[in-house]
Amino acid sequence: CGMSDENGGVVFTRECLCKRVGYEVTAPARFAGYCHCEFCREFSGADCYPFVAVDPKSFRYTKGAGNVTRHAMVTPTGVREFCATCGAYLRYSNPEIDWLSVPRQGLKGYTGENPAASIHCFVESKAPWVKLDDGLPQFAKFPPPPAK
Repeated sequence: CGMSDENGGVVFTRECLCKRVGYEVTAPARFAGYCHCEFCREFSGADCYPFVAVDPKSFRYTKGAGNVTRHAMVTPTGVREFCATCGAYLRYSNPEIDWLSVPRQGLKGYTGENPAASIHCFVESKAPWVKLDDGLPQFAKFPPPPAK
């Protein structure tokens, strides 16, 4: 994705809308994409939701961790986290994948390139009017882990 860590090890930061919760990520994004699952479409009010995949070990709440509320949704093992005050979406974690999903909107503090989307996931549940003709790889659910 082209993001570097020219900020003392912090690649990017983000805050919720009310500024009570903040986090930092200290490793470059693994990839970025568009999620077409029903939940992402519902809570965002959009045809898909742009996200950045990050290493869980690189994610750290810098303030307001006690103001984070968790909801188990979409899959029996997936957890979405939101600010308890303003409702801003913060991250998604799931033991079925080895990365966290964070919103691509509102990333701050890096000088690298915009993390351009490289995949579409959960296309099996995309809105019927959405036509995916941008040439990006499409996955019915989560993308497979990268080859080692």
